[in-house]
Amino acid sequence: MKVSALYIHVPFCLRKCKYCDFISYPCAERGAQLAAYASLVERELHLYNKQSVDLSQLRTVYFGGGTPSLLSAQEIRHILSCLPDDQREQAEITLEANPET
Repeated sequence: MKVSALYIHVPFCLRKCKYCDFISYPCAERGAQLAAYASLVERELHLYNKQSVDLSQLRTVYFGGGTPSLLSAQEIRHILSCLPDDQREQAEITLEANPET
């Protein structure tokens, strides 16, 4: 299966907003919980690479949530390192951000 877009959901926020219907959980500070989640996303991308998922046509990577900007730059870099080099350089990469983070 060829994939042209990838959505990475980060289900953590500083607090759960009353109006939000997305799956998200309060995470008051950056730390072990976010690092563990980023590690699991990396593992899943490695599994995709071993299966019949073809990322050679990847054009878009979107980090949504929750609040993806809670992830550290290093955690985002590690997640993106799981993508093929040429796709990482060519794909549009977007990350939702909260001004507080």
